[in-house]
Amino acid sequence: MCGIVGFVDPEARVQDPVAVLDRMREALTHRGPDDAGSVHGAPLYAGHRRLSIVDTSPEGRQPFVERDSNGELEIVAWANGELYNHGSLRADLPGPAPGPSDCAILPGLWRRDGERMARSLEGMFAFAV
Repeated sequence: MCGIVGFVDPEARVQDPVAVLDRMREALTHRGPDDAGSVHGAPLYAGHRRLSIVDTSPEGRQPFVERDSNGELEIVAWANGELYNHGSLRADLPGPAPGPSDCAILPGLWRRDGERMARSLEGMFAFAV
């Protein structure tokens, strides 16, 4: 099962936050030996270790990031587990289809439903947005 890590440092108190994030993420290598990903842009630092099961392609790399028209981070989502009903939820999302990973639907669901999105998810998972 994958592993997710992250923190928010709005007052920039963490010295070398990218190095801290990298150490946190790599401490979970045993949970996700297939891949690793991270995104950082103060104040958010998010990382993921991947165990590829549903989607083994590079498109399933996490965290999933959506940017606004200026290229600024807008939605970052990462998850651990499996979303059983991702196919039906994907079909209901407006716009271009996200990648084939079950968890790739999370940013679109958040954009559409906000906090209510958790009510529509079926599976065994943990996620952060």
